[in-house]
Amino acid sequence: MKAGLYLVPLVGTRVNIVPTMCRFDGVRNFSVMRVHSNNLFHRDVRVFAAATVSVGDVEGVGDVDTSTAGLRYDYKRDSLSELARSVSVPLRHLVARTLTVRLDFDARWLMISEIQFVSGALFIIFVISLTHCSNISRYISPFKIPLTA
Repeated sequence: MKAGLYLVPLVGTRVNIVPTMCRFDGVRNFSVMRVHSNNLFHRDVRVFAAATVSVGDVEGVGDVDTSTAGLRYDYKRDSLSELARSVSVPLRHLVARTLTVRLDFDARWLMISEIQFVSGALFIIFVISLTHCSNISRYISPFKIPLTA
């Protein structure tokens, strides 16, 4: 039994992408996406040619233009090794709840065992300048605060 993603060209066009929607429990700050894949030359299997990651919403998939918005990572083709590898795609601290991942084929077959995202919960920190707050600056002056030992 064969398993994997198979490229089936349509008449008059060539479909060579795999779009995937990833929805998370909340808004996250993404730094890296790791795709575990490998080459198998005698079976015409290669690691993806390029990956495009963009912000998308599940309800508005048709409204989001993923070709112009998003981060594109071109994978340098490896024609020597058939070993499995984890390809790290930098996401440059992309902030989103839903991501659209598009993998471009480099051969007839694309074999992926896992996609992992390195992310953290989004924390918003508010910094208040005391000198710019008119109500507080009447009562507290940064130069008149007594220092206690």
